[in-house]
Order: sequence, then C-alpha cells, then structure tokens
Amino acid sequence: MRPIRAGVPQGSTLSPLLYSAYVNDIPRPLTGVQLALFAADTALYLRSNSIGNILPKLQRAIDELTQWLRLWRMDVNPDKSASIYFDYSPQKFQIPVPIDTPIYAF
Repeated sequence: MRPIRAGVPQGSTLSPLLYSAYVNDIPRPLTGVQLALFAADTALYLRSNSIGNILPKLQRAIDELTQWLRLWRMDVNPDKSASIYFDYSPQKFQIPVPIDTPIYAF
C-alpha cells in the first residue's frame, strides 16, 4: 500500500468540474466522426449508408483518441466498452428466439 498523492474522494462535488477541465482538450475527430462526452463516458459515432465507409473512419478516430489517452495516462476499461451497429435498411430479417423469451411492449 502507498499514499495517494493526487485526486479527490469519489463522489466529491469537485470531481465533475476537475474532470471537465482535465478532458477539455480531448481531440475532436477529423474524419466526420462525432465525439460525445457525458460525465466519464465517451462515445464515438458516425452515420453512413455503408459499413465499409464507417469502419476506417471510426478506427482512425479511435487511434487518435488512444494517442490522447496515452498522453494523459488514462485507461479504457474494455469490460465497459462496446461497439454497436444500427442498420435501418428496409430489408427485415426473421430471427428465431426461444419460446420463453419475455415480450416487452413500449
């Protein structure tokens, strides 16, 4: 064990302000990818009509963000990270699900 020489207690009212100042210079992607920050969460997103257009642009944005994170010695938790692809094409697919799957109505 060793003493902590930096930071503030978790839940401190000062934490959000310090975090905002810390990430104020986070690079904005140059490839048309959008960057969204909320509290300690970061999202990169892009809209396109082809996944072939999306992947290289997102990868470049991820590489740029990774360089900045390494510079400031910040880690990404892979267990809390995800990639999601939404497809709004008119072609619909039937996917079989188990009979006991609950039905949610909105």
